[in-house]
Order: sequence, then C-alpha cells, then structure tokens
Amino acid sequence: MSSESIFRAFNRCRDWLIPALDGWTEDEVLNELLTGRAQLWSGDEFAAVTQCVGPTRSLHIWMAGGSIRGILSAIPGAIAWARPLGIEAITLQGRKGWARALRAFGFEGDDLLRKAI
Repeated sequence: MSSESIFRAFNRCRDWLIPALDGWTEDEVLNELLTGRAQLWSGDEFAAVTQCVGPTRSLHIWMAGGSIRGILSAIPGAIAWARPLGIEAITLQGRKGWARALRAFGFEGDDLLRKAI
C-alpha cells in the first residue's frame, strides 16, 4: 500500500479510530502504518489497526472503532491473511462488552482476549 493510499484510508476512518487512540497520537499510528509495523483494516462502517507481535506470534488488534458487526466480519479475512505469516493467535484488550461479543467467536480471557487460529 502506498503512503498516499495509507493517508487516504486513515483519513476516511479517522472518526472511528480517534476515540480508540488511548494515549497514542495520530502521527504515531500513521508512522506505524507507513513503516509497515501496523496494518489498517477497514470497511464501510468500521476500522481496525493491527500489529504482528512476537514471541507469541499474535496478530494484535491494537485499536478499533465503528460498527462491532463490521469489525467482527473482518476477522475471517484477518485470519486468512495472518496464517501464512505464521501467526498463531489473534489478541486484543477490550472492554467487557467486547469480551461478551467475542466469546461467541472463540475468544477467551478477560482483560487480554485471545483466539488461537
């Protein structure tokens, strides 16, 4: 993805992601995206930023916003993208509402939610 397309995609999703920054700045997130250390996933009504982290070989959902249905619909695609990279799990830290919603999709845990893939 080119720098220009990353900026365009981020700006389109900005309103969903700003509430999820949790101490990070937009510039820091954009830098992670531009250097390839983070990935932006988006749809018509959601956006999520992930990072591949080790040594647990996880695809960590760093921040997300918008429609929970949209975010959940992106999980199979994220799994399909991550498996060939040797990623073994998807993780995220979320509010209790996320934990309830994601348990139906095979996620386990309380503070750190994890799904083996």
